[in-house]
Amino acid sequence: MHIDRFGNLITDIPADWIDEGWSIGIGEFWVGSPRSSYSDAVVGELVAIIGSAGTVEIAARGAEAAEKTGAARGDPVFGRRTGFV
Repeated sequence: MHIDRFGNLITDIPADWIDEGWSIGIGEFWVGSPRSSYSDAVVGELVAIIGSAGTVEIAARGAEAAEKTGAARGDPVFGRRTGFV
C-alpha cells in the first residue's frame, strides 16, 4: 500500500477483483464496496473508490484516510465477501 499526498490509501488490488459484494478493510476499519465518487460519502466518511490507476483506494471525503485509520505504508488491506450480487 502507498499513501498519496492527500492521505488516500492506494492499494495494488485491481478493480476487477472487487465487485458490489465485497467490503474493503484496513486495520479495524471496514469500508463498503467501491463507490463511484467521493461525493457518494458524507464528509469524514471512509470510502473505497477505484482510482485512476485502476486499483482500489481507501479515501475519506474531506479528510485524510491515513490519519483516520492510523494506516502506514505497507499495512495490509483486506477484502471480505459481504453478500451475493
